[in-house]
Amino acid sequence: MPSFRTLAVIAMLIAPWGSAAASTPPNPDDGEQALLTAMQNTNTWGHPDQYGEFTGMQAYAAGQYRTAFNDFKLGARYADKVSQLCIGLMYLSGQGLDKDPATAYAWISLAAERGYPEFVATRDKLGKQLTPAERSSAEASMKSLTAEYGDAAAKPRMASYMRSTMQIASPTGKPPIGVYTELGGTASGTSDCGPAGGHGDCSFYARWRWDPKQYFAARDAQWLAPAKGTVTVEPLQPVASPDSVKKPGS
Repeated sequence: MPSFRTLAVIAMLIAPWGSAAASTPPNPDDGEQALLTAMQNTNTWGHPDQYGEFTGMQAYAAGQYRTAFNDFKLGARYADKVSQLCIGLMYLSGQGLDKDPATAYAWISLAAERGYPEFVATRDKLGKQLTPAERSSAEASMKSLTAEYGDAAAKPRMASYMRSTMQIASPTGKPPIGVYTELGGTASGTSDCGPAGGHGDCSFYARWRWDPKQYFAARDAQWLAPAKGTVTVEPLQPVASPDSVKKPGS
């Protein structure tokens, strides 16, 4: 599974500042292709936040901007801040959408809700460029978006989805013994663990992935950690359209 920090770098560069949206992105380099492949191969069962984010990134890379927007909205509804940031950046550059700095600022502000440094910096940079009328429009949009996509609504929605998914594996609502553990399940603990079961590495069943408090803490820890070194990344580039991906809940 690609690191959240790596995804942040790519998300920040989805929409180039102050330039028109490219109708056909350039060809991918090996690093970006590997990341997109990792996203495509990551099992997101029970995690619609990751599903929306990863499929959105793949659609974006293929130049399918409207599809990417719809995927990001799914991720955004389940408290994925990367998806919310991507939507804002797409509005900012007008990729598959009408260019709208005010709506872009509203989405990016929502993405910065947890104080992730890169997201806050992006919000503040755009905020300085808004006219008074655009800022007023952005504030109105924020009220509507927060009610649907803010953490107060989206985090409980995500937690409920994770619990309902866990109940599919255990109708009692309690994790099967030996499955949801600190390091993940064992082949003897569940028929779904391992290559034959379709979930790949048994770390899929690590407790942190299924306990909402631990899950959000893990994501926050990655985004809030100070960046190390200097990273230069070119804009996201196209790849062939991904094969069909299993949708959340299917």
